[in-house]
Amino acid sequence: GTQSDLESLTQAADEYGIKIIVDVIANHLSGDSSTSLDPAVEAYEPSIYQDSLIRQDNGMVSDTSIFAVTKGSMGDFPDLITESSIVQEAVLDLLKDYVDAGVDGFRFDAAKHIETPEDDIWSSDFWPTVINGIETYASDDLYIYGEILNTPGANRSYADYLPYMAITANTVSNNYRNAVATRNADALESIGYISDVPANQSVLWAESHDDYAAGHTDGLSDATLTRAYVVQASRKDATTLYFARPSQASLMGEIGSYTWQSLEVSAINRFHNYFVGADEAISIENGFFLNERFSSNSQGVVIVDVDGSGSLENLSVSHLSDGHYKDQVSGNYFVVNDGKISGDMAESGIAIVYNNPFQPKPTVYVSDDGLHTTFSDSLDLTIYSFNTTRATFSINGGEEVAFVGNIDITLTHPDANATVTLEISAWYGDYLIEKSYTYEKSNTQIDEVVVSN
Repeated sequence: GTQSDLESLTQAADEYGIKIIVDVIANHLSGDSSTSLDPAVEAYEPSIYQDSLIRQDNGMVSDTSIFAVTKGSMGDFPDLITESSIVQEAVLDLLKDYVDAGVDGFRFDAAKHIETPEDDIWSSDFWPTVINGIETYASDDLYIYGEILNTPGANRSYADYLPYMAITANTVSNNYRNAVATRNADALESIGYISDVPANQSVLWAESHDDYAAGHTDGLSDATLTRAYVVQASRKDATTLYFARPSQASLMGEIGSYTWQSLEVSAINRFHNYFVGADEAISIENGFFLNERFSSNSQGVVIVDVDGSGSLENLSVSHLSDGHYKDQVSGNYFVVNDGKISGDMAESGIAIVYNNPFQPKPTVYVSDDGLHTTFSDSLDLTIYSFNTTRATFSINGGEEVAFVGNIDITLTHPDANATVTLEISAWYGDYLIEKSYTYEKSNTQIDEVVVSN
């Protein structure tokens, strides 16, 4: 897109209280060779191009030494000389343009492959120059984190990055996901954060784009990943990401699964935000993970059925007062009495139990958004709705049909090569959201193919 597209996006996001974070690749440029720059670079960064500010013949990156981590190239991508003041200023200028466009923060790709001031003879002031520079320039606080996968590399420390950013904690994330996937609830109780990296500078995920693309997690169900995400997002202080899966790894960037819009995900996000600053107490009982969150004026608990065999009756809680608490997933009320909690969970095995004083917003989505789908005869869809007091849909401007919860529908059209429009309206009280989806019916047929040499 264009800069005006980005400005339009950030302005719309501001209206909904949404922050936009941009992925910044400051370590390398695109190209077919690690030893030469694409001539197109000259038009945008003439100094980098003319001075050829990329490293030559340093080998591939690896974790074996400071030099290998910070000076090696990543595949066939030109590795920028990040200790150069010209490169540093170019990156800082880019960040300033993003801030001017309304961006609220940054993710630094391959951050571990850019040296810190603590990297001995290989050190540089890249991070102080860039991060301190953009934080001084921005009028609002920015959220900044960096990608540091698996280890920081030999003779290096995660802590060297903490003065500048939060960091990805994928080893911690892997432990959570593996415990949920193997139904090992007991393992969840002992998982800790990376040594010297506090929770409020840890970025977790149930699954990342790298996990999915590499085939590490593509065999896991959406339900398993959602349970792992809920466990992580219940935690105090840490930030957790939910990956919107494509329909297949080769279509990375396309959205193939809309589970990120599910009630469980939206409910844990609201829980996480509601209990910012509150304490936590984690326990495991009967195969259930429990995380009680509590402060002087708020109490709640997240319960996840990890092993699928226990009974949610009279589980022990130590920080919830006697009373009734609403499960924001099932809508059922859980009862706490004398340090015990009981209730009926939703089929997902996730309960997010607290009395939220804020009116929920309606949520609707469809099993296929039509962006990458055409059909020749008919297309079966499911409309999902949550937190709705009333919902309707119509097809091609026809009669509005009321529905409750989820509904299966079939799209078709009497004409060939037609456009089918699905309109959905959902209310929670007086609050209305409206969504429109467009689908293409294609009846093109190839009767004969002629091949000539």
